[in-house]
Amino acid sequence: MDKRWRWFWLINGAFVAFTLLLIPALYLADALGVRRLLFSCPFHDLFSLYCPTCGFTRAFLALLRFDPLGALRANPVAVLFVGAVAYFDIRAFIALRRGEERVLHARLWHFFAFVAIAVAYCVVRNVLLRVWGIDFLGDFG
Repeated sequence: MDKRWRWFWLINGAFVAFTLLLIPALYLADALGVRRLLFSCPFHDLFSLYCPTCGFTRAFLALLRFDPLGALRANPVAVLFVGAVAYFDIRAFIALRRGEERVLHARLWHFFAFVAIAVAYCVVRNVLLRVWGIDFLGDFG
């Protein structure tokens, strides 16, 4: 097996294993009532505002429950992130199957665009929260 294929399956396997371990941990933390202690956001706690990643966990869990509207309500940037990871993973798989030399087709501007979108969404969400009292996650209501 080609070294690049091994890396592909290793990275994807690690991602799946992490996801399969994280889901029961989140549900167990909910059942024990300690989720807020274990999965607390320092930005949220210090400034009483949402950070760019607030709602990611809820969005991922909603996607796993096949609830795309719940995921979009929790954090649309998380849905964008999952879509981008899936796209680049499928693209890498296709490149490996075709025997292309270059497998990862992500560019640096993709990263900066994602960060800019996440920060812009964070600003909009916090303006909605502080100016009009609109709280999509219900953490401050």
